Amino acid sequence: MMYDEVEEWLAGARRALDTVDVTAVTRAGQALANVRFRGGTIFVIGNGGSASTANHFACDLQKATAIEGRGTRAISLSDNTALLTAWGNDLSFDEVFAEQLRLLASPGDGLVLFSVSGSSPNLLSALAVADEMNLTTVALLGKDGGRAAHLVDHPVVISSNDYGWVESAHVVLEHVLTCYVRKAMKEHLVSNGAVHEIVR
Repeated sequence: MMYDEVEEWLAGARRALDTVDVTAVTRAGQALANVRFRGGTIFVIGNGGSASTANHFACDLQKATAIEGRGTRAISLSDNTALLTAWGNDLSFDEVFAEQLRLLASPGDGLVLFSVSGSSPNLLSALAVADEMNLTTVALLGKDGGRAAHLVDHPVVISSNDYGWVESAHVVLEHVLTCYVRKAMKEHLVSNGAVHEIVR
C-alpha cells in the first residue's frame, strides 16, 4: 500500500468506530456483567474472522476479568473444529452453534455473537435456541445490523459496509466489554465485602 492508502484505511476504521452508540455498548456490558453476577456462562459465536474475535473474547472474559481467582465462565462455540465439522457434516452447518447451545447452556446464561452481516443462518439458529432457553443475548454487528439486530436483547451496530473496518471495530469493542465486566465485577465484590481493595 502507498502511504495515502494506509492513511485512508486507518481513517475508515476510525469512522467506523465513530458510529458506535456508546449507550448501546454500556447496556451490553451491563447485561454481560449481570450474567457474571448470577454465575452464568457467556457463550460466544462467530464465523470466519468473527470466529477468531469470538475466541479472543472468550479468552479475555476468562482471564482478564479474574479477580482473586474468580473469572468469568466464557466459552467460544467457534473453537472446537472437530465438533463444528461433525455437526456440519452429519446434520447441517446451520446448526453447528444451536446444537452446542442446546447441550451446554442453561437459562440465565448469555450469548454473544460477532457478525458483519447479522444474517448468517447458523447465527440465527443459535439465536432461536437462545430465545427458547431464556438466554441474555448481545450482538456486535455491521452494516445495518441484519436480522440479528431485531432478534437480540442488546445489538451494537457498526454502521459500515467494509468488513475489515467492522471486524477491527469489533475487536476494539470486545476489549471495551471485557474492561466493563471486570470493573463491574470489582465494584460488585467490593460493595459486598468480598475484596477489600480494588485490584488494578
